[in-house]
Amino acid sequence: MARPVGGHGVAGLRPTGIDTPVVGGGADVYAARHDSRLTGWVAVAAGGTRRATSVSAPLTGTRKTCDA
Repeated sequence: MARPVGGHGVAGLRPTGIDTPVVGGGADVYAARHDSRLTGWVAVAAGGTRRATSVSAPLTGTRKTCDA
């Protein structure tokens, strides 16, 4: 199951009026792809945009964090 980032998930967001959705990847992407609510939301959101994109971190190695 996908985890919300920053305490917020997409379930509370309307998937309309988004110019460029950016979907994050990484180690949890394998579980997230089986979350039908999440993938359905992304499909609806991306369908009404000019473009959609994704970013991914390497799936192996050490996980690095940024303390900004």
